Amino acid sequence: PVAAAPATSAPNPTAAPTFQPIQRLTPAPENETGRGGAFFSIGGFLLILAALIGVGFWALRRQS
Repeated sequence: PVAAAPATSAPNPTAAPTFQPIQRLTPAPENETGRGGAFFSIGGFLLILAALIGVGFWALRRQS
């Protein structure tokens, strides 16, 4: 009794190859400045922070 060879999933040479698309994750395009919206976000944050500090000092001076 000869042992049967285990079944393998060898590719069929006569079948046409099937291709599956590759999903590529690409970064968002940058603006001309390179930093994009981050520069304006930091600038806006600093502007609002300065305004809040100014309003706080103004309110403290009014109380005294």
